[in-house]
Amino acid sequence: MTVFKMLLLGVSLLGGASARDLYASLQTVPAPVAGSSCMLDFEACIASDTVGNQLFFVPGVNENRAVYAFDAVTGKTRQVMPLSFPVCDLKFINDHQFYLRGLDLTLHDLKDLTHPLKAQLPRGYVNSCEDDMLSLSPGINKVVFTSTQGDIMHSEIGKAEAVLDLKGNDSFNEMGSVDGNNVYFIDDHYSVVKLDLNTRKTQKIAENEYLPRALMADPATHRVYFSSSKPKLCQLNIYDPASKKLQTLQVEVCATVIKKTPQGEILLAGRFGGILVLDAQGKVLQRMKEQKNISSVEFLQDGTLCVILEDSSLHLYRRNS
Repeated sequence: MTVFKMLLLGVSLLGGASARDLYASLQTVPAPVAGSSCMLDFEACIASDTVGNQLFFVPGVNENRAVYAFDAVTGKTRQVMPLSFPVCDLKFINDHQFYLRGLDLTLHDLKDLTHPLKAQLPRGYVNSCEDDMLSLSPGINKVVFTSTQGDIMHSEIGKAEAVLDLKGNDSFNEMGSVDGNNVYFIDDHYSVVKLDLNTRKTQKIAENEYLPRALMADPATHRVYFSSSKPKLCQLNIYDPASKKLQTLQVEVCATVIKKTPQGEILLAGRFGGILVLDAQGKVLQRMKEQKNISSVEFLQDGTLCVILEDSSLHLYRRNS
């Protein structure tokens, strides 16, 4: 195993469950299709989102692409619709309409999958495909996304438009998260940048970070969380826009996924299987370890944690009361 893989896995022991753990293993769900994988070690390659107690996801395969749904009530996985194009991200705007970000932006309706709305996006050379290329900001009624030129664009929620907010010029702009009118992304110099959709002005909140891989803005606290790493060191960075202070914590997992749990904790998942649950001060509340590579994580309405693995199988954890 290379040093880099050891970093992403997390160099500390990630132990098993105990009676006091927040999450306990519930069940594993087999992959609906064989051959799912990620091109690069840091990509979250499986687009996913939840509606109620259903998880919708798109396995990372080159042939027989499709949107699938796992229903936690029935315990079954079904194919929702076949796809003729690769998908980088998927976001639901209600219980039946969802966006797909492929080469273009499309809006689909589960009640009528034959007539999607489509916005053609500028073609470029940014081919990194991750699960954070679409982000909803319901407060301002916008869905924000990237093009394959690295442009940051938006559409009014419920429409398929392509309004340019920031020109990418084929550079690597990885959009991470949205808090109201503020869009946070990682630019081609590995700086974390805030874009104001009102003024279209940018502001760097962290410069030249080493290997930033995950980014999450929390609309409840307005804090911005992002991971970075140094040789033999994994970091979680927390930016407070009110005080303009940046706090850096040493953690055991170089996170490629950062999520907020329904109860308000911060969950970090590393590409090679390590998972940490932290409180607001960064104290580790639970460690978990998957035996397969992780693509992403989601939470169902009932609080169930869904770990989406690279081979498109699922590992479900129940929340202990």
